[in-house]
Formats: sequence, structure tokens, C-alpha cells
Amino acid sequence: MIWAKNISVIVILFWMQIIYSQHNIRQDIPLNKNWQSVANNYDSEAYQGFDSPEYHTIDWLTIDIPHNWDKYEGYRRLVHGNRHGYAWYRKKFSVPVKDNEKRYFLFFEGVGSYATVYLNGHKVGYHAGGRTSFTLDVTPFIYLDNRENVLAVRADHLANIRDLPWVCGGCSPEWGFSEGSQPMGIFRPVHLIITGKIRIEPFGVHIWNDTTITDNLAELFIETEVKNYDSKPHRISLISRFKDKNGKIVAESETMARLSEGESQNLKISLLKVNHPHLWSLENPYQYTLESELKSEGKIVDATTTKYGIRWISWPIGRKNSPGQFLLNGKPVFI
Repeated sequence: MIWAKNISVIVILFWMQIIYSQHNIRQDIPLNKNWQSVANNYDSEAYQGFDSPEYHTIDWLTIDIPHNWDKYEGYRRLVHGNRHGYAWYRKKFSVPVKDNEKRYFLFFEGVGSYATVYLNGHKVGYHAGGRTSFTLDVTPFIYLDNRENVLAVRADHLANIRDLPWVCGGCSPEWGFSEGSQPMGIFRPVHLIITGKIRIEPFGVHIWNDTTITDNLAELFIETEVKNYDSKPHRISLISRFKDKNGKIVAESETMARLSEGESQNLKISLLKVNHPHLWSLENPYQYTLESELKSEGKIVDATTTKYGIRWISWPIGRKNSPGQFLLNGKPVFI
């Protein structure tokens, strides 16, 4: 009897380990708590490290992300809607694993307007554009096995910006173009993403349909960008499963490819057919789920999900005898 119970426990632990492994193929660790920040006081890259002598002389503010270093505390009706300048952000964190077979990425959802990122004293990336997210591969610079990491970000918002979309009307000689106040600094969440050496790239899954939809059939097109970060080539397969709200598979496809060292490919599924589709509408915003599963040597190495609503739109302005209405799934929608 005791032997039978022990066997049962072993079986349960075995299946728990399988389930745990499947759900930890890709890990998303939020890095939003217990940051330190200071704005417009210091202009040296020396301040990106916690151990510099200058660090201890700065009046740091403890904050959480998202954060706005332009503290207008609401609507501010000024010609220059934003304060020009810069801010430093610092955070300590540790990674409790020691897995050299993984890749480690920092994912920033939004830093305005320019971001310079350091990890453990190394400059790991730069990004221009506060309204776009960005991902940095920090595998060579991250400390594992509970060693302390120091992440530092300098956020800049300069006057007279010319290489980004309009960000400050007050800098224009043409009056009346102030956009009002915008959030500055790290104003959207930050993540540490852990994946295998072969992965689906950020925002790499693109799915769409054309206007040939009928009540009986929808034809979908999918492109998935994958990259091999390993130092050797791999043969891979991409399984794309399209599921309804109840989790039932309504369409499925598999694409094979060979990735050389450091190579990225845009894998295309020319056609995925969905019979009797549920159309997305304002009254019923029905969404399917696309599961993208990446395998190498028969093992799952990465997986992501993408929500999608099947619909088509038309706005036949300028056509002869057209009422000029905006059409969603062939039906007029008032805007």
C-alpha cells in the first residue's frame, strides 16, 4: 500500500514537472518595482553604476514603473507641454537560475523620448522613439545564479527634436502646435524575457485576412519571424494552431526550415482556412487565439500566443453611386 502511494506521488510529480517545463519555455519577469530615479541634475555616464562615489551624493527618488519624470501631475497648458532634459533610472535585480542554454532580453514598452541602457556597467543599447517598444539581447552581460545585476537607463527629451515624429510644438517657430503634456522617462512597463536560443522574435507574428470572407469560409495569411541565436545551425518546425474561444483547434499548419548560425527567417503560411468563421464586430468582438509553437530536434524551444478577430472593412468613398459609408463586414457603422 505504501509502495503504491509512493508510485502515485512519483507519477504526479513527473507530470507536474512536464507541465511546469511546458509553461516555462518562455518566461516573462516584470521589472517594475523599486527603481531609483533623478532628473536634470547630473549629466555623466558615471552615474549609471550604483557603486560610483557620485551615486552616494545624489538625492535619489524611489519609484515604481511606469513613471513620469516630467511631474506635471495632470494637464498643463503651456507652449512647451513637456520639460526638456533627461533623467536617470537605476534598478537592482537578480535571476535565480543558472542556465547558459537560455537567452536573456530586456523588453521596454516605452521610454520617452530617447533611451540609453546599461547593464552591469556595459552599454547594451540605445533607442529613439518614446512611442515604440524595443528589445535588447543582454545575454553576454547579465549575471545569473542570484548574482546582483545593476540596470541603468538614461531617458532624454531634448529641445528641437528633428529625427522623431512631432514631439514638442513649443520648439516650432509656428505658434499653435503645442501637443500638451506627455509622459516622459520610463512610462511603460519593463520586462526580462527568458527564451531558448531559437525563438520567435518580438512582434514577430503577423496574421491577416483579405476581403474574400464569406459566412462559410475565411482564408488567413500568417508570417512568423524566427531567429537562431545559437552558434550552430538548426532544423526547425513551426506549428501554427488557430483556436476558437473554447480552445478547439479550427485550423492548423506546420512549416519546416533550416536556420544557420545567427540567421533570422520570416516563415510564411500562404493559406489557413477557417470554416464558418465567427466574425469580429462591435456587438460581438469575437477573438480567436493563434498558438505559435517552435520546435528543434523534436523539442519545443519557444511558444507564443496571438489574439485575432476575423473581419473585413471597406470605405468606398469616391466610388460611383456609393453612399460613402464605412462598412464593417459589409454592414454600415456610424462613426
